[in-house]
Amino acid sequence: LFPLIGRPLQPYLFVDVKNNYSTTLQLPEYYELKKQMSELGFSMSFIYSFFIKSHFFAIIKAPFTSVHRLLSLTTNSLMAISTPKPDIEGPIPPINTSGETMDMADFNTYLDTLSKRVYKADVGLLIDGEEFFSHFILNANKATHSIFIRLYIFGADPYAVRLADVLKEKSNEGVQVRLILDDLNTLLNFKKEPDLTYPKDFVMPNIKSYLKEDSKVKVRTRPNTWGTFDHSKVIIIDRDLAYTGGMNFAEEYRYTWHDMMVSLRGPVVGRLVKDFYESWSFVGWGGDYASLYRQIFSKRQREQNIEKPGMVDVRLLYTTPGTAQIFHAHLEAIKRAKKRIYIENAYFGDDRILEGILEARARGVDVRVIFPSKNDVSVMHKNNIIMANKLFKNGVKVYFYRGMTHVKAALYDDWALVGSANFDKMSLFVNKEMSLGISDEKFVNELETRLFEKDFANSDLMEEEFDLGLGYHIVQALAAQF
Repeated sequence: LFPLIGRPLQPYLFVDVKNNYSTTLQLPEYYELKKQMSELGFSMSFIYSFFIKSHFFAIIKAPFTSVHRLLSLTTNSLMAISTPKPDIEGPIPPINTSGETMDMADFNTYLDTLSKRVYKADVGLLIDGEEFFSHFILNANKATHSIFIRLYIFGADPYAVRLADVLKEKSNEGVQVRLILDDLNTLLNFKKEPDLTYPKDFVMPNIKSYLKEDSKVKVRTRPNTWGTFDHSKVIIIDRDLAYTGGMNFAEEYRYTWHDMMVSLRGPVVGRLVKDFYESWSFVGWGGDYASLYRQIFSKRQREQNIEKPGMVDVRLLYTTPGTAQIFHAHLEAIKRAKKRIYIENAYFGDDRILEGILEARARGVDVRVIFPSKNDVSVMHKNNIIMANKLFKNGVKVYFYRGMTHVKAALYDDWALVGSANFDKMSLFVNKEMSLGISDEKFVNELETRLFEKDFANSDLMEEEFDLGLGYHIVQALAAQF
């Protein structure tokens, strides 16, 4: 008996190949997913979230940020209208074999012009949902003081509800639990029904209400003024252990998608606590004014986040409206790389990054890019195909991971840049994002072997260009605005 892929309500199929016989077995009870929020309730919540909260209250309490976001969104939307970049002239050069790498001291001097937020940390790599969520649940259950969570999406599927129950239980034990969620995307995720089997009595909840129900959990949501988002993911337990990377709280991150998080301990966590409090103040009623007060008068926690032997340098790089540290760090690393460029990203939409990659390949750099073979955003999947063609015919090795990879990671010679940012306009110039720049040899080697080498092996190497119709090029213009 083989269950057909899809809802648990669908039939089972039995096939007897030898006797040329097949039959289906219908499940005895046919039940539909129950939802806590009605269609009318969802529609009203959407209207309130996008129109009233994001474009009325948010502008009143955060006028400076709102204007700044609008200017950044408008400017970068115009800059995203570009023409295809030229191909490499002449034959594709062979890969450099000298082993020479970029001058890291000089590169760090450049990075200091972007961000001087360099802190010591113990860093760990958590690849895929089993590693990360097991690690998180274990340490969340040990929490004695606080759990601070900043996410793009908190799902409403059975696994997300299980995570919510962990947080609710800890809050009732006296642990301070605070969450900052992106308002609109957490709401929209309610429309996404669970992909995996759910119990018959499961009721899909309004997750924000569910988190606060019968608990002391505090939830605040960031408004989406002008359609911008807080796409960062930062989780802090007891002000001692932090996680950041690409994962939200939903079943696909635990079971079906390929993704990655980084664990952090040490002085860097104190900085992340300060960032969290600034964001917490901003999304409250004080808005710009409360956030400014917090920035001026709060101090980074130092008591328990002391530097210890063996800790490595971690540079925090951000995207905020008007602050494109992550973009400039990627682009400069691409320009300086001499040995290799390995990139894995689900949404590749920036022509300036593309141009830099082609120039690097023309210098003989070993350039490899991993795309997902399945993508949750149809427009970006088609755009990835266009990018793949451009990269492939210019000598870049293009891989398609067998499934959905949501990883956001890059290796430039011996420098790693990992975090929450996609290679698209919104992540590189407009939304709230955070990434980590790390040159520690042990971390770089682990990222190379445990992520990139395994993913090259678990992917299909592109061997010929895709045949594209006119529709793809229309999609490219649309994808440039994502």
